[in-house]
Amino acid sequence: MAKQQRQHFRIDYPINDRASVHFGKKKYPILDISQKGIKFLIEGQDTPDAWEVSKAYKGTVHFLIGKQQNINGKVIRVTEQDTTLHLDEAIPLGVMNEEHRHIIKTFNRLE
Repeated sequence: MAKQQRQHFRIDYPINDRASVHFGKKKYPILDISQKGIKFLIEGQDTPDAWEVSKAYKGTVHFLIGKQQNINGKVIRVTEQDTTLHLDEAIPLGVMNEEHRHIIKTFNRLE
């Protein structure tokens, strides 16, 4: 079994229901999130050159549970499809746990 390289627990969002991150008036669906990082979809909204690696950005995460979290961070990676931001301050673990429980309850039901 491969060793996990990530330092923080990560939430992967279902394709049809994702939290979002807002920068000004622009809203981007979140692909995955951890306490210290966010990967969000830019495809169809921005080109990769709209995001500058190492540049700082401020925004707000809108979680599926209805909570919001202001964030500050720097871009660490940009692809044609997504941008990854490393956060200056961690998202509270309680919020992450609540969001994770919501996703499990909502999307992992056996029908």
